Amino acid sequence: MMKKGAVVLLSSAMLLNSLGVASASANEVSTTINDVKISTEVETVSVRDVVPAEYFEEVKGKYKSKEEILKATGFTVEKTENASNMQLNKGATTVDDLDEYAALLTYYSDIANQSFKASSAPQARAAAADSNTATVWGDGLAAGANLSWITATVSYDRNSSGNITKVTGSSSSLQGFHPGNSWSHDSVLTNQSASFSGRSGSIYIKGTRTLSIISGGIGDIVTKSQSFFMGLG
Repeated sequence: MMKKGAVVLLSSAMLLNSLGVASASANEVSTTINDVKISTEVETVSVRDVVPAEYFEEVKGKYKSKEEILKATGFTVEKTENASNMQLNKGATTVDDLDEYAALLTYYSDIANQSFKASSAPQARAAAADSNTATVWGDGLAAGANLSWITATVSYDRNSSGNITKVTGSSSSLQGFHPGNSWSHDSVLTNQSASFSGRSGSIYIKGTRTLSIISGGIGDIVTKSQSFFMGLG
């Protein structure tokens, strides 16, 4: 089985071929997606390559508007404009219709609901006497391993008895292959969520997931606050 993180060793050519990432020759400055010209510097991937097939069946014909999808999944639109004018420095996920839009947002909102299950596997390891590092979320898209994953580190103090007394810092980041999908860590809310008893404890890694979506020539930036469980000690 492929180890977590090993996917970053895949060559660019393999990713382009297997994931349908938009590419162009060295002489081209733009490529056409959904009838709109997008700079070749923007890395894109089709929703069909990052969302499992069952999600498309689940949402087929279910929603009549983007507003319904946003309300059902908890995402908020931060920006909408013509995709050719939008700054997409984090890349973008392309969708062809409302069902694909719904599948994308449903998938990522569903993963958030499964966060405890995802992080309950024995992934946490003591990085030092006063910190833990763990993979708290992974997409599982690489034959049981991950194409993208969130890694978190939490530091804390112990007293002379070895008991955890307080959290002193936290960080988390989205890693791997994730065009159009970014993560912003919230250290204040994360640190406030910590609880501990004796030598062990737990914390919720909190932050904001941002998805950049190209649909019908329109670019949407949508966000959702998410939280992932992590054990301490």
